Amino acid sequence: MELNGKTLNVELARIRESQPPKTAKKSSEDKPKRSGERKRDNRTRMSKEEREEKRQTLPDSETLVFVANLPFSYEDEELSKAFEGFSVTSAKVSKRYNGKSRGFGLVEFETHEMQQKAIQTVSELDGREIIIRVAKIEQEKQPRASTGTSNNSKPAASGAEDELHDTDDTEVKPE
Repeated sequence: MELNGKTLNVELARIRESQPPKTAKKSSEDKPKRSGERKRDNRTRMSKEEREEKRQTLPDSETLVFVANLPFSYEDEELSKAFEGFSVTSAKVSKRYNGKSRGFGLVEFETHEMQQKAIQTVSELDGREIIIRVAKIEQEKQPRASTGTSNNSKPAASGAEDELHDTDDTEVKPE
């Protein structure tokens, strides 16, 4: 057969009996998950505005400060030394699951006066401008009795990890 001066070869398509007929594509739910892919849950995430509004309603800590824009090389000891003239009780740099710094941390002082003095005095660490503000206190969520999780008796600071405060872990037993 010829079309516009070109030769076309036309053949009939045949279905091979050894192959099953193709079905509709599988939905994304049926696809196997890739090894690094996280399963998304049905919980909705708060917008930045909602998080800020919630943060504004939380009470201020009397002795704890949130420090951001830390050098990623900082460990707990360096953070504590950076505030050594202010009677530091504890200092904790937040870390990722792989042990690398997240660039922020919490510093706890002996008194409210030392906390305020540190906020007014310290604005730079190792030539890097830092953000330092009073930490907010979050009330611990009550665990579900069926999970058997521990109940921490002290409230945690906003953005803080549980390791900052000593906790009284008591197991909740289902009724």
